Order: sequence, then structure tokens, then C-alpha cells
Amino acid sequence: MDKRKLVTLTLFLSTLAVLPLSANIQRSVDYGIVVSLSEHDEQYAFSERIASFLENKGLETEAAERLSKKLTGEKSRIFDHKVQTLLSHCPELDETALVAYLSEAALHQSSVKLEEYGDLVSMMTSILHKAPEKAMLRTLHYVAKINRTIYG
Repeated sequence: MDKRKLVTLTLFLSTLAVLPLSANIQRSVDYGIVVSLSEHDEQYAFSERIASFLENKGLETEAAERLSKKLTGEKSRIFDHKVQTLLSHCPELDETALVAYLSEAALHQSSVKLEEYGDLVSMMTSILHKAPEKAMLRTLHYVAKINRTIYG
């Protein structure tokens, strides 16, 4: 075996050995984005914000929490990260309007998949009250790809 093949094989095996150790600490994508899944900022707990919004609209606390958890799913932290990815790439999207949209979806027991391009386009059309422009559509495609790739 020549030196080049030996070095390539060694690097490949080293990568395979280290990859499982780092997988539970962080996931990264070739976009240069690194997201830590172990940290959770309480300010962006959208499940709680959706429940609070529903309570303010007159729903009982238990019902609001149940509907909110049904929308965000078992892994609400991942849902929060998906929402943050959307907000960070779409500055024209108002966070309060997004919480209102998600609250309405929870109330009607609709699913909102933030990793699906079609759902993102539908959501933006509803929130902005107009069809997204080409640049926005490209951004939503990118956000869907990030959410699908990083968070599964």
C-alpha cells in the first residue's frame, strides 16, 4: 500500500471513530451553521408562548398547553430551533405575527412542519397577506433545507 492510500485510510477511519462522539454535542451542515442542541434559551420557548397567546384569547390554561404541545410535538426544543432558524433568515417576519399564526394552527389542530417548503410558503403568505417574492421563496427553500438537514 503506498503512503497516499495509507494516509487517506487513516484519516477516514479517524473520522469514523470521532464522528459518533461529536454527534450528540452538535450537528453541523455545510452551510457553516453550527447549532448546539444541548442549550435551550427560555426566551424562545415557543410552546409556552403559543400557550400564553391562546390563554390571552380566552382558552383555559390546561387546554392551551395541551394544544400547544400537540403542535410543537414531543421535541419542543427542536421546534424552537426550527422557528429560530426561520426568524434569523427572514427579518421581515414579525415574531409576534408568527406566534399568532402558530397559535391559530394549534387552535385548529393543524400541523405546521417547519422543514417543509410548502408549509413555510403557506405560512408566509398567510402572515404577510401576499405571495412571497422570488428572493423570499429562495430563502424559504434554504430554511426548509436547513431545518430538514439539521433537525431531521
